Amino acid sequence: GGPVLGVARGSLRSLCDGVAWKFPWHVAMAGKPDFSHLSIQDKNCTAWGRYMESRGEKLGEALWSVGKQWKSWGECPMCEAEYPANIASHVRGKNHCNKLKEKLGWREPQSREEFERYWQCWPLQS
Repeated sequence: GGPVLGVARGSLRSLCDGVAWKFPWHVAMAGKPDFSHLSIQDKNCTAWGRYMESRGEKLGEALWSVGKQWKSWGECPMCEAEYPANIASHVRGKNHCNKLKEKLGWREPQSREEFERYWQCWPLQS
Protein backbone atom coordinates (compact mmCIF):
# COMPACT_ATOMS: atom_id res chain seq x y z
CA GLY A 1 0.00 0.00 0.00
CA GLY A 2 0.80 3.66 -0.25
CA PRO A 3 1.42 6.20 2.45
CA VAL A 4 -1.09 7.00 5.17
CA LEU A 5 -0.66 10.54 6.39
CA GLY A 6 2.88 10.58 5.05
CA VAL A 7 4.05 7.37 6.71
CA ALA A 8 4.33 3.91 5.16
CA ARG A 9 1.43 1.73 6.29
CA GLY A 10 3.60 -1.23 7.19
CA SER A 11 5.41 0.78 9.86
CA LEU A 12 2.27 1.75 11.77
CA ARG A 13 0.37 -0.05 14.50
CA SER A 14 -2.36 2.56 14.86
CA LEU A 15 -3.49 5.71 13.16
CA CYS A 16 -1.96 7.72 16.00
CA ASP A 17 1.50 6.39 15.11
CA GLY A 18 1.31 8.05 11.70
CA VAL A 19 -0.50 11.26 12.47
CA ALA A 20 1.82 14.15 11.74
CA TRP A 21 -0.76 16.48 13.25
CA LYS A 22 -0.97 14.47 16.47
CA PHE A 23 -1.13 17.79 18.33
CA PRO A 24 1.05 20.49 19.81
CA TRP A 25 2.56 18.58 22.76
CA HIS A 26 3.86 15.99 20.36
CA VAL A 27 5.53 18.49 18.04
CA ALA A 28 6.22 21.59 20.12
CA MET A 29 9.84 22.01 21.12
CA ALA A 30 9.27 24.17 24.17
CA GLY A 31 6.77 26.51 25.72
CA LYS A 32 3.01 26.50 25.50
CA PRO A 33 1.51 24.79 22.43
CA ASP A 34 -0.55 26.89 20.02
CA PHE A 35 -4.24 26.25 20.51
CA SER A 36 -5.42 29.27 18.53
CA HIS A 37 -7.54 26.96 16.34
CA LEU A 38 -9.76 26.35 19.39
CA SER A 39 -10.74 30.04 19.32
CA ILE A 40 -12.56 29.57 22.62
CA GLN A 41 -14.88 32.59 22.27
CA ASP A 42 -15.97 31.74 18.69
CA LYS A 43 -19.09 29.58 18.99
CA ASN A 44 -19.19 29.27 15.19
CA CYS A 45 -15.82 27.48 15.38
CA THR A 46 -14.52 29.13 12.21
CA ALA A 47 -10.80 28.64 13.03
CA TRP A 48 -11.48 25.07 14.16
CA GLY A 49 -13.24 24.24 10.90
CA ARG A 50 -10.34 25.61 8.83
CA TYR A 51 -7.76 23.83 11.01
CA MET A 52 -9.55 20.48 10.93
CA GLU A 53 -10.72 20.43 7.32
CA SER A 54 -7.68 18.79 5.70
CA ARG A 55 -6.89 16.82 8.84
CA GLY A 56 -10.40 15.40 8.94
CA GLU A 57 -10.16 14.47 5.26
CA LYS A 58 -6.87 12.62 5.90
CA LEU A 59 -8.42 10.85 8.87
CA GLY A 60 -11.41 9.77 6.79
CA GLU A 61 -9.17 8.53 3.97
CA ALA A 62 -6.94 6.60 6.38
CA LEU A 63 -9.88 5.00 8.17
CA TRP A 64 -11.56 4.11 4.90
CA SER A 65 -8.37 2.53 3.54
CA VAL A 66 -8.02 0.15 6.49
CA GLY A 67 -11.48 -0.06 7.97
CA LYS A 68 -14.07 0.00 5.21
CA GLN A 69 -15.26 -3.41 6.47
CA TRP A 70 -15.58 -2.19 10.07
CA LYS A 71 -19.10 -1.90 11.42
CA SER A 72 -18.24 1.38 13.17
CA TRP A 73 -15.48 4.00 13.38
CA GLY A 74 -16.15 4.05 17.13
CA GLU A 75 -17.67 6.59 19.44
CA CYS A 76 -16.72 10.25 19.46
CA PRO A 77 -15.42 11.08 22.96
CA MET A 78 -16.71 14.65 22.67
CA CYS A 79 -20.18 14.00 21.30
CA GLU A 80 -20.64 10.61 23.00
CA ALA A 81 -22.22 9.22 19.83
CA GLU A 82 -21.16 6.91 17.00
CA TYR A 83 -19.08 8.59 14.34
CA PRO A 84 -21.03 9.03 11.10
CA ALA A 85 -19.76 7.63 7.79
CA ASN A 86 -18.45 11.11 6.92
CA ILE A 87 -16.09 11.42 9.87
CA ALA A 88 -14.27 14.37 8.24
CA SER A 89 -17.41 16.50 8.31
CA HIS A 90 -18.06 15.47 11.91
CA VAL A 91 -14.65 16.32 13.38
CA ARG A 92 -14.48 19.75 11.72
CA GLY A 93 -18.08 20.56 12.64
CA LYS A 94 -19.34 23.30 14.92
CA ASN A 95 -21.23 20.94 17.27
CA HIS A 96 -18.16 18.72 17.76
CA CYS A 97 -15.96 21.76 18.36
CA ASN A 98 -18.32 23.31 20.92
CA LYS A 99 -18.69 20.00 22.76
CA LEU A 100 -14.89 19.83 23.02
CA LYS A 101 -14.75 23.40 24.34
CA GLU A 102 -17.50 22.59 26.85
CA LYS A 103 -15.61 19.53 28.11
CA LEU A 104 -12.48 21.70 28.42
CA GLY A 105 -14.42 24.21 30.52
CA TRP A 106 -14.24 26.87 27.78
CA ARG A 107 -10.46 27.17 28.14
CA GLU A 108 -7.40 25.68 26.45
CA PRO A 109 -6.07 22.35 27.79
CA GLN A 110 -3.91 22.98 30.83
CA SER A 111 -1.75 19.87 30.56
CA ARG A 112 -0.80 17.07 28.21
CA GLU A 113 -2.88 14.71 30.35
CA GLU A 114 -5.97 16.88 29.97
CA PHE A 115 -5.43 17.07 26.21
CA GLU A 116 -4.96 13.30 25.90
CA ARG A 117 -8.35 12.64 27.53
CA TYR A 118 -9.82 13.85 24.23
CA TRP A 119 -7.36 12.17 21.87
CA GLN A 120 -8.46 9.10 19.93
CA CYS A 121 -6.55 6.40 18.05
CA TRP A 122 -7.69 3.71 15.65
CA PRO A 123 -5.84 0.43 14.93
CA LEU A 124 -4.60 0.16 11.34
CA GLN A 125 -4.94 -3.61 11.16
CA SER A 126 -8.39 -4.44 9.79
